[in-house]
Amino acid sequence: MVWAVIPKPDFWDMLRIPLSSKGGLLSIFIDSGPDCLWLLSGLFVLRGLWFFKRKTQTVYITLFYLIAGNYNLGQYFGIIPGTFDFIDVFTMSGVALIEAVVFIFFVKGRIQDEEGTV
Repeated sequence: MVWAVIPKPDFWDMLRIPLSSKGGLLSIFIDSGPDCLWLLSGLFVLRGLWFFKRKTQTVYITLFYLIAGNYNLGQYFGIIPGTFDFIDVFTMSGVALIEAVVFIFFVKGRIQDEEGTV
């Protein structure tokens, strides 16, 4: 815990927003949010590294999807420590789908338009 290493400021409790993870839509974001953010940031990094190398980008993004999926499967079978949650798999799939749709319709189309006008 952070406060075991450094002293907690007095104003911290006033700034803290109390969130309950006992059901509801907000609990999905609280519980699955970190996994989704790791997946999304990994996809952004891979798209950025191989932005103009489409074949390489596709291979590495596919591998990244497989790693993320196998991580959850490893939790399900007890190979990797953690708790398997189907909601995590569902939300991570949704984030991956939304990222792919945004890339295909907004970024890829814009790149093709710029290449066609040059």
